[in-house]
This record gives sequence, structure tokens and C-alpha cells, in this order.
Amino acid sequence: MATAKFWEVISRGESGIPITEKEFDLKVFRTVKRLCQKYNIKFDAENLVPTDEELIDNSFLAAVELLLEVGVLNTDSGKVIEIGRDELFDTLRRAPSAVLLGSGKDQVKLGHRTIEDRVLPIIIGGCGNPVSDDIRYKIYLAYAMDPMIDSIEPLPPYKFRGMMVKAGTPFEIQACLDNISLYRKACLDAGRPGMPIKGKDGVSAIADVATDREDIGYRKSDHFNVYFQPTLKTNYESLNRVAHYNQYGAYVSMTGNGYVGGSAGPIEGAVISSIAEQLASTMIYNTVIGGSCVMETLYPNQTSRQALWGTNLASAAMNKHTHIPGAWASYITTAGPCTDMCLYEIAAATIGTTVMGNNCFGVAPNQGVTPNYCTPMESRFMGEVAYAATKIERAKANDIVKTLVNKYEERFLAKNPPKGKTFHELYDLDTLLPKQEYLDLHQQIWAELETMGLKRF
Repeated sequence: MATAKFWEVISRGESGIPITEKEFDLKVFRTVKRLCQKYNIKFDAENLVPTDEELIDNSFLAAVELLLEVGVLNTDSGKVIEIGRDELFDTLRRAPSAVLLGSGKDQVKLGHRTIEDRVLPIIIGGCGNPVSDDIRYKIYLAYAMDPMIDSIEPLPPYKFRGMMVKAGTPFEIQACLDNISLYRKACLDAGRPGMPIKGKDGVSAIADVATDREDIGYRKSDHFNVYFQPTLKTNYESLNRVAHYNQYGAYVSMTGNGYVGGSAGPIEGAVISSIAEQLASTMIYNTVIGGSCVMETLYPNQTSRQALWGTNLASAAMNKHTHIPGAWASYITTAGPCTDMCLYEIAAATIGTTVMGNNCFGVAPNQGVTPNYCTPMESRFMGEVAYAATKIERAKANDIVKTLVNKYEERFLAKNPPKGKTFHELYDLDTLLPKQEYLDLHQQIWAELETMGLKRF
């Protein structure tokens, strides 16, 4: 059941202070700018995996202050949902430190991890890119078969019976139901019928609600994403999802997305807004799983020096000051599968976030936009790197991450990453196992990582 507090909080979006989006964005920008100066939050290109405890603490304090001062705008009502300090920290205290996902022998415990935690993270993999109908089942089965992956996430279908899926229509509802049922079949055929699934397929709330079915759809033991609109904004589509998920009895997960150059300003503001959104989500969305993501906006990525620093700092702040389980690692890379750059990017992003206390989620190669350019190998490699990262401390992690960035940064800055190859080209379509070309590259990159001091688990 949705909690009484949930209804009380979202009702403030009807009775709160009226404000336009433009006015709200400007208030966020000005407040963040002042807080960055007040708390002396500055980007440090030499410490991509921050070790400065004062910086971590101040980032959290600034995020709390931002949320309490500006609240969250319901863009449909044009009213601000205000949040009080006492109720925020009471909610954080009562939040679960672990949740059980999946069922039977396939059940996993997604728990809170601390900075430099030695506990192995849960690995959430899955298709990060659109997938064509001809290989949809095969690629889903390949992900479900990979033993490194504990939980999987589907990607929304973009076609239905040869037509492009249009949000909010019966076609979207059926396409999403077909998609999740195919995932369920893949898990069953892989011998993992209780494997938990993360995410949701639909662009519209009605499609997401329609796919909640214990037989062939999303189950109560899965966890469902609900996001804010940039920055610190919600709407009735998102709130409808949350109201239903709470009534359905499922877990809600949320990622605080901070965008460099958005309404929160430069990288430092993106960090603060990422943390603030996660804090707000515990009140407004009843989330029990969080995640920190700071991304570049002009060239969308999370593996630039700024994005790595921002994601790692926001992750550290949340994992140090709350006990909410966090899940984030290498969501997108700019390079494609079976390229050294792709694996360097995955390693750089995963090492930092794992050491900072996250469980792991990814990967979407080629910025997640090219159909069929994703394979289970990227998620497998992410998991292997994450396991190895539990054996090192932040200073060592920072050295390795900087070395990795130096290996791909020139191609990154030139905006000319290698596209890589498709699932068809990299996996045997009968055995659904990676071909030797990818296995050889995998071994080559691991040999390089070991010379840097990251020992394979």
C-alpha cells in the first residue's frame, strides 16, 4: 500500500507555492551557485575518485540545503512540493538498508554498501540499446544465461508489428507486454525463472501499469524505475507510476541524474542536484534503491573526467550519509562493443562507483542509441571489474581510473569513438556465447588492468 505520508507529500503539489518552470529553473541555478561557493565544492581533475572527506560531507549538506530551499516542482500543477528537514531525515532513518529481489533460488539481496566496502556488489546487466525483433529473444537469453549477471533490465521496444511504437497507445501497451513476457521466457529457458528484472518498458505510465502481472509481466519482486525531469521536477505521469507501484507492492528505484550545463549549472551543481534528487525521491516516490549519475549534456556521456568525478562524489555522499542501497556503474559508453575503448570506459566508470559504495548497473555502448550494439560481455566485464575493485582503496582506484582515461581521452575529445560490432557479429547465434575475437580482447584488457594493480577476482 502507498503510505499515508506519500499522499500527504504529493498533495502539496496541489496546495504549494505556484511558480513557472522558468522561474523554478532560475531559482535552482541561483541556489546551486550560492551553495557551491558556500561549501567550497570545486572540480578536481586529479582526484576523479575523491578522498577528501570534507568535500564529500559538504556535497551532501549542500544537496540537503538545495532540496529544503527549492523543493520539487510538479510541472503539471505548477506548484512546488516543499519538504521539511525533520521529515526528510526521519524518512532516511526508516529507509531499508537492503531489499530482496527475485524469488526462489534466483533471489538476490541488494544491500547498502559503504565507501571501500569489501562486500561484493550485485550486478544488474541487460540490453542497453534497442534490439531488432529477429534477435530479441536470443539476446535476452544470452543475458539471462550469463552467471555474472544477477538481475537484468530490458529496453523499451521501438517497433510493434513493423510499426514504430507510439507512446500512450494500445500498440505501446501490447509491445511492452510482449517484450517483458519474452524476457520472462528467456529467464525460464536459462534456468533462472525467479531472476529479478529492473526497470520498465513504457514511455507512458499506462503501458508501465499494464505490464505488472505476476504470470508473464513484472512481478512484485522486481524493482521499477521512476525518474525526475531535469532538475528536481516531477509530473503526473511519474506520480501515477509511483501510486500504482506502491499499491501493487513493488520496489521503486530511482537515479539522481545531474546534467552538466543544465539548470544546476556546471559540474559542481550537477553533483549537488544528483544527490538532492535522490533525497527527494525517498519522500515523493517512496524509493528504496538509489543511484548517482552525473552526465555531460552537450556530448552525452558518463566517462569524461568531469562526469566520472561527479558521479563518484555524489555516490560517496549518498553512501556515506544514508543507508539506501545504491546501484550505478557504467550505464553508457561512447565506444561500441569489442573495442578497447569501450572496455576502458566500463572499467573507469565501474572502479570508481564500486569503491564509492555502489552496486553495479550497465552497460549501454555507443551512448545507448545504436540498435543491436550491445552484448552480455559488457555487463560481464563490468561485474568482473566491480568484484576486483572491492580489493582496492580510493587512492589506488584513482590512479587506475586516471590511467584508463588517458588511454581513451584523445578519441573521446575528438568525438570519434570506435563503433564496434553488433551482437550478431560477436556472439554465436546457436550457443549464445561470445566468439573468440571478443574473448581475446577481454583477456588483453584484463592483462592491462592487472599491470595497473587491479587483480582479477
